[in-house]
Amino acid sequence: MNIIEKIKGLVKQKNIIYSSAICLDCQKAEKFFEKNNIDIEIKHIETPKYRKELKVKQGKVLVPTIILGKDKFIGFEKNQEKIKKKLGLT
Repeated sequence: MNIIEKIKGLVKQKNIIYSSAICLDCQKAEKFFEKNNIDIEIKHIETPKYRKELKVKQGKVLVPTIILGKDKFIGFEKNQEKIKKKLGLT
């Protein structure tokens, strides 16, 4: 592995979904990532720490907020095709 590959590995951004247990769109998103074996960190906003983190990062609390690398999607169903494309699933 060369130095450039090592650096890319170190700065690789996480995939994150801010989700809620009472949000149907969130549940669909979580199932989608699980079904497709996509590595994503799920942060439920019922946990005050994650709710505050989302508010600080995005300026508001909207779920599901899906962050894939540098791209952000608010809402799963309306963004599903864009998400699939971003993940190379189309």
